[in-house]
Amino acid sequence: MRRSLKHLIDLQARASKFSTDQARAFCLLCIERQKFAYDKATTIVRAEDSNAAREYLDILWRQQTPPNPLQLIEPTYEAEDAAANFIYSVYEFSEIKAGNIAKPCRAVAEMSLDIVDSLAYSISELPVNSANDQVIDGGPLMSDEIARQEEDMRALEAMSSVDFSALKANSRIDLTQGWWFLD
Repeated sequence: MRRSLKHLIDLQARASKFSTDQARAFCLLCIERQKFAYDKATTIVRAEDSNAAREYLDILWRQQTPPNPLQLIEPTYEAEDAAANFIYSVYEFSEIKAGNIAKPCRAVAEMSLDIVDSLAYSISELPVNSANDQVIDGGPLMSDEIARQEEDMRALEAMSSVDFSALKANSRIDLTQGWWFLD
């Protein structure tokens, strides 16, 4: 079994014990890291697309309901999954409610890992297969994102109440680590 899959199974079990606020915070931390990929995934980098996504996330961090759904920007072919994963994660965030905590947390975490997985395969130019899945899971991109998610989980598990503004202030980490898909 892939290391990333084991991580997601454990994460879902741990997230089932989260409060609604802890689940929202965990998902927002993951989505913030995904936003770097979302911004890079555009065919034509338009400031208004990135700004709209930023404003949308800022509303979510304030625990308010955005007036309109976030629209998918026009991504490049190689990176369209990265952009879509960001949008899917925002959708999953909206599904968090009492009785539905663990599934959205796992889905958002998995979207982050999917972005990293696709990116690592592109950079390494390895063929996709189970043997190379192990190589990718052990590589720095996947290892770092799993470690970040684990760190976020531990920090949130230790909190009696969630300080969204403090978490947001420390959330801007690029899950791509400056890498991008090869043409």
